[in-house]
Amino acid sequence: MLLTLPQQPIQFDKFYVYHNKKLPKAKAGWWQKISAMSGNFFTSFTTDYTRISPTDEDSLQIWVNRPRQYVMLMQQLANQAFTAETGIKVSLSLMPNEQKLILANASGKSPDVALGVSEKFPYEFALRGALTDLSQFEDYEEVLERFAPGAMLPFIFDGGVYALPETQNFWVLFYRKDILDALGLEVPQTWEDVLAILPSLQRYGMNFYVPLAEAGAMKSFNLTTPFFYQQGGELFAEDGTKTAVDSEEALEGFKLMTDIFTVYNMPLQIPNFYNHFRDGHLPIGISNYNTYVELTTAAPELSGSWKIAPYPGIADDKGNIARWAPGTGQGVIVFKDSDKQQQAWEFVKWWTSAEVQAEFGNLIETIYGPTYRWNSANLDAFSELPWPEEDLEIILEQWKWLKDVPHIPGDYMLDRELSNAWNKVVFDGENQRKAIEDAVVLANREIMKKLEEFGYVKNGQIIKKLKVPTIEDVKRSGGDSG
Repeated sequence: MLLTLPQQPIQFDKFYVYHNKKLPKAKAGWWQKISAMSGNFFTSFTTDYTRISPTDEDSLQIWVNRPRQYVMLMQQLANQAFTAETGIKVSLSLMPNEQKLILANASGKSPDVALGVSEKFPYEFALRGALTDLSQFEDYEEVLERFAPGAMLPFIFDGGVYALPETQNFWVLFYRKDILDALGLEVPQTWEDVLAILPSLQRYGMNFYVPLAEAGAMKSFNLTTPFFYQQGGELFAEDGTKTAVDSEEALEGFKLMTDIFTVYNMPLQIPNFYNHFRDGHLPIGISNYNTYVELTTAAPELSGSWKIAPYPGIADDKGNIARWAPGTGQGVIVFKDSDKQQQAWEFVKWWTSAEVQAEFGNLIETIYGPTYRWNSANLDAFSELPWPEEDLEIILEQWKWLKDVPHIPGDYMLDRELSNAWNKVVFDGENQRKAIEDAVVLANREIMKKLEEFGYVKNGQIIKKLKVPTIEDVKRSGGDSG
């Protein structure tokens, strides 16, 4: 507490400059209290507490899936810059739960724009024809260059682009420099290097952390895909009619994903990597943006004792290391039934621009502290935020290997069955190839079922093609900034 006390912000409600006058009472009297309480009670029946500013029919209705302090600052910036420059009025509202978007869409009361939307929501809405294809706007290709190409994959479906990235996660290697130096160990660059340092760590009762150990029975795509992608495997076939995890490359990835637990004895259950990292039991491991913020704000005793490095990868014959990993963040969407399409697009362009993202990120951290550090998806804006230079270079380098998960109908079954296959191998000792083959059968069955439900397949025959997006597709569209 004493270490963080000097960094606490000071806030003043009022200043009084007076001379020969009596200051108002510090505490309200009984009549003022009763009046205020009565007024608050009756206005609570009519006040919309989710709305940040007054609205009218001409205002863009924007729902934001973030805490109030974020939305208030966003409204202030929009009023001072966006509305002043374009004349387009903006009304931001709190969205405590993004599931509200489903109900709003079903009732025909969707907002014009929604911010802070989870990465799979755009696909779910696009599949049902509820969102605007942002690639139809003339300057879309120019806007696309703001982001890492791999960050766009979850937002592309059936040739359309239904969201833009707003924030971006990163998965990097965290390590205790003091402990590794004491043991004489080098920071691993590849998975082969990781396995090489394990005996030295385990000899002293320590180990290496992989995020699969923190999850429960369900191992989501953002935890499993690096093992497939780094080996050159893919999750889905190009036409989106089946999974591709039964390829030899993908199988090699699955073997590594299970062998590190069954053969090399990495820990299976770690409730919280942050705590184990602090006490030194797990002095090295893979984690994300949240762990970075925790360590910088809540572990002052480790200041200078830990660092980050790129995600361990797979080296090819020429020594090039493939470090593919996801960076799932939140997105910005425009609803198709909005009658303010161009105005909504102008706001989306403004909000995702480098200048605005950098200004917002710096303001939110200045006001509320490093706990609110903004992980903007705009690469230029991210570089202007107060990240330590050494860490910034590593994060940006890792983002060159960012590859998120594209979505197709029925993909949730593959997500589930990969988890089941991992559990069967690690806990039940089942053969790895058999576990994957069983997962493929069940996943393919569900994918074909969903493709038929949404009109891509009829009586087992493909009647409408569905192409799974790739990073190369995004780069050809203009998003080559990564």
